[in-house]
Amino acid sequence: MEESRQKLTVAEKKAYVLDTYKDDPLLLYIVDRQAQDIFMKYAQTFFENVEIDKHYTNNTATQLLGFNYPQKILNILNDAKYSNYLRPYKKGNQYRHNIEILFKLLLITFLSESLLLNAPDISTILGEDAAYVSLSDDTERANNSNRQNVSPSFVKALIEEKVTESKQQVQEGFKQLVEKLEKREQLKDQQYAKLQNTLLEHITFTEKINRKELELVEGKNKIYLLQAELNYIDTHIKTEERQLSENKRTIAVLVDREQEAAQQATLHHADEITVNVPIPSGKKYVPRFFKKIFFVEEGEDIPEQSVKITKEKDNVNLEQIKQRQATLLGHIEDLTLEQGNLTASIENRKQNQVKLKNDLQQWLETVKQLEEDLHGLKSNKSIEALKKLITTNDN
Repeated sequence: MEESRQKLTVAEKKAYVLDTYKDDPLLLYIVDRQAQDIFMKYAQTFFENVEIDKHYTNNTATQLLGFNYPQKILNILNDAKYSNYLRPYKKGNQYRHNIEILFKLLLITFLSESLLLNAPDISTILGEDAAYVSLSDDTERANNSNRQNVSPSFVKALIEEKVTESKQQVQEGFKQLVEKLEKREQLKDQQYAKLQNTLLEHITFTEKINRKELELVEGKNKIYLLQAELNYIDTHIKTEERQLSENKRTIAVLVDREQEAAQQATLHHADEITVNVPIPSGKKYVPRFFKKIFFVEEGEDIPEQSVKITKEKDNVNLEQIKQRQATLLGHIEDLTLEQGNLTASIENRKQNQVKLKNDLQQWLETVKQLEEDLHGLKSNKSIEALKKLITTNDN
């Protein structure tokens, strides 16, 4: 039996899983919302790779479900809202996931990512939380879309499905109407042609409305992305401008230190300093303050008019001062180069910012025009004309 299951085709695996878990509350919710076709496309890769009777480790299950990291599975398994629903199996300290757990994890992630349900919503479907409010209402979905970035591909698939469904409903209604009129033998060629044209017009307008709604969703999503990119660029410009100002202050401090080092180097070129000190007539010794400054012993005999005093050389190493000066010059050069790079980066970002603002303005105008077109289409009288024609034929 296990051998035969391992050889199942993708279609057979789908049929087996859907039949085995047909009473699963999350699967029933998806079917009730007529989203089963979208779910099967979402799960296609899973069914292509999964083996029905095999147990998978957490890392292998992550790849099979298309998750980016194993922690996502652990987060779901550790959520108390799903504890009664999942009931995972452990062997030692390691999880071992069978087809049932994998399929339930797939249902949860589909409801979260594609139908935009959060954990409390899903918990309510499972009967764990009575506070759930359905997201089927259009207003609720609109509010929820402001908090999550809806995938344009999903929106497109959903709208195209609605277009097909609308076509089928209109065509079925038309078929029933024609059958009714034929039975009563009251349908004339001219009336039939008029009715058919009105129905075709109605179908055309329905398609246009759905297409415009799709374009409107895509336009609003584009506006959201442009605004986010503009905010990102603005943040970087402010950061780089602050760095630019900080670098200017740092360069000024380094220049002062370099000049100070240059002066110190100049002062230490000479081994001694000779100072001619005028001495009042009759003085035969050096005053106390000269002793402190020039290291001359008090009481030495000196000429009556002047004295040549030699100052001892400091022990500061001239080579170290020069090395410090070179280091400071290197820092100044590096910061100057960085200033140039920052200035160029800010200029490029500002140019890109101008371009994005122009694009944003164009998309805002496009969305405004789409909203006006959509309002015009919805106010068209083709539906009222169809109802009036049907009523006339019924009478």
